[in-house]
Amino acid sequence: MKTYMTTAELAEHLSVSTAKVKEMMETGAIPEDTYFKHERTYRFHVSRVENYLLGLPTAEPEHPTEVQLELDLGDQETSHN
Repeated sequence: MKTYMTTAELAEHLSVSTAKVKEMMETGAIPEDTYFKHERTYRFHVSRVENYLLGLPTAEPEHPTEVQLELDLGDQETSHN
């Protein structure tokens, strides 16, 4: 299965009409953090949409441009000489 689907693909996957998907977007039944706009279309992160609709925890999608680093400097001090 694809990670991201178009509105039409998601509608078919959920066995609803594209109008229903759009209505669900407008009412918040499909939350904004589960899709993004690409040019004139939308792309839905399928597993996040499914998990949200089932009331399950939604994992954060992986964005290669967003990286969080945790640094453990321990007892080291930084000096600027």
